[in-house]
Formats: sequence, C-alpha cells, structure tokens
Amino acid sequence: MKLLMIRHGEPRYDNVSELELVSYLGELTPLGVSQAEAVAEDERLKGADIIVASPFTRALQTAAIISRKTQIPLTVEPAFHEIVLDVAHERTLDSEYTRASYKEFVRKQGKRDRDTVYRWESLEHIVERAYPAMKKYLHYDKVIVVAHAALIRAFGHQHQKFSFCEIFEREFDESSEFDEFVAWNPDKDISK
Repeated sequence: MKLLMIRHGEPRYDNVSELELVSYLGELTPLGVSQAEAVAEDERLKGADIIVASPFTRALQTAAIISRKTQIPLTVEPAFHEIVLDVAHERTLDSEYTRASYKEFVRKQGKRDRDTVYRWESLEHIVERAYPAMKKYLHYDKVIVVAHAALIRAFGHQHQKFSFCEIFEREFDESSEFDEFVAWNPDKDISK
C-alpha cells in the first residue's frame, strides 16, 4: 500500500485554554486552513482511496478540508491520535505540566525508564496502537493519513523537523515494522 502521511495544519490553542478545554480540541489557525487547502492540491494525493484522520480537532479539520477539495472519502481512526502527555488524565489542562512532559518524551526518545518523571505515553505504546490500526487499511492501494508529529515519526519520518501539512511518503504492508524514532528539538518545535 502506498501511504501518504500528512501532518495537520498550524493549530491554535488559545481558544481552548480560555474555555478550560484540553489541547486535543485546538483548531486550525487561518494559516493552518490555508496550508490544508494548499496540500489538497498536491498531485501526490491523486488516486488515493481514502483519507484516514486522527480524531483530534486540528488533524480532523485538516483532513476534512483535504477531503472536501479532493472528494476523497474520509474516515476517523481513533488509534492515530497524538501522543498522550498525561496518561492518567489528571493534568491535561496544566499547560506547564504537558510542556514539561513533552520535553521529557523527546529527551528520552519516547522510552520510559525508572527515572521518568512525567506520565507520557511511550513510543512503544504509540507503535503498538498505530501499526495494527494501519494494517486495517491494507486492502486499499493508496491511503492518506492526516495525523501528528509523533505518530508520523513512529512510521519512519526521518527529518529533524518537518512542516505543518508536509507529506511523508512510504510503502506499508503486512510486514512493516517500526524502525527508529527521530527526535526533534522540543525548544524549537513544541507545537503538537
């Protein structure tokens, strides 16, 4: 299967923090909407059978724009959500905690150990939820996935930094496995 993974457009979180909602609900900025509209014009998307989106608002909104412009059917895959930075869901509204949790995840390359302070989801768990979910779509020839940085990196994106709405291409089949996680600088790329 040809797999095209697209990082969501530029998000904003100020509106959800004002309402005391979790960052999962952050929507696209006007620039993010423009990025989604632009990537929908990319020739590589032509001939795709389906768009599979993360359930988080910024990715789902990006995918909906692409689907509307390309007329490619859209579905939501719960397993393609962003890294969970507070697996206990006790401090999801604490932006200081989630920022520190994210930095520790990146510093430790997603590997938990006895010195881990924060309760973030391990990279191993991201792979365990995402790879079996991806295999559900193997009956398609070409699949677009709109998701998040950590998930896309779990599928092999090798650049140190990649842009909102950037496309990552790869082949994916029954034998596909996780290779390695390429971390990025949490001080420069803190947006999820």
